[in-house]
Amino acid sequence: MIYCLLSLDLSNADDQQRKDFNKDLAENLEWKKLTGVDTVWARTFTYNVLTKTVINDITGIIDSQLITAAKDQGIESLSYVVQVGNNEVVASKIVKPRVGYSYSSTPYNPY
Repeated sequence: MIYCLLSLDLSNADDQQRKDFNKDLAENLEWKKLTGVDTVWARTFTYNVLTKTVINDITGIIDSQLITAAKDQGIESLSYVVQVGNNEVVASKIVKPRVGYSYSSTPYNPY
């Protein structure tokens, strides 16, 4: 299993375009929006070994998916970064209680 983490920014998109774009990613393209962070998504791909060829295949699929979703919703501009790797996303939270900051010892489930 290969894991991907995607962070994106839709430029000049209105609220309805964002809503429809996000719906398209979740319902049609198998991405899961992470909770607790803005515009970060995750998904898996069923490759067994991570090689440069696999990374190129996956990033090509992601490029294609995002181009299609942007076209479908009339998005003018889309910027994104993607991380491809062997490990699932790790999520934690830092909070400021009454005195100082602290790290949550129990990671939260971002899905």
